[in-house]
Amino acid sequence: MRFVSIFSRLGLGTVQKERFVVDAAGEHVPTTESVSVQFTQEYLLQDDIAFALHVFPESAFTGRYMEADEVTPEDVSARISVFDTVVEQERQGWTDEMREKVEQFMLAKPNYGQDFTQVEKVAVEAGKPWASYDETHHFKIPGLAAELGLLDEALEYERANKNRESVVSGLEEKLHIPADAVSGEVVAA
Repeated sequence: MRFVSIFSRLGLGTVQKERFVVDAAGEHVPTTESVSVQFTQEYLLQDDIAFALHVFPESAFTGRYMEADEVTPEDVSARISVFDTVVEQERQGWTDEMREKVEQFMLAKPNYGQDFTQVEKVAVEAGKPWASYDETHHFKIPGLAAELGLLDEALEYERANKNRESVVSGLEEKLHIPADAVSGEVVAA
């Protein structure tokens, strides 16, 4: 599991797993294996930052420093950190049982959802290719999109929102390269 935090180095404490070892006399002696849960920016990805900004309001990112102009707060992304149980399992040599115990420990913390949360896939909505797209007559969209150089954007938006067959086919038709252009022939009109 992958988690993001609104703090640059959030520490959640130590997870302990009790186990027994056999000493020289053949007796079972209890011992504990402990794992520290410490968020880091070391393997933070742009997707993690985007997810954190999607989930947490900007006001949640407290303690930001001011830039040199003493007016602009530092970028919010400087406050975000990550903890990935699979990455840490590989780095620390944990067993699957220990990784699962760490995940359960993190999900049960009372500050889960406030200071940190699990990263999930977010469906990104396609933005309008131009401001008046929804008001543009559907017959005009393929030609206008071609003129503006926004064929890909218009097709993505149309499929995600309205999915009108006539508009989609018109945009797809405009996106295809004519056969004459591929062979290099020049055709006089």
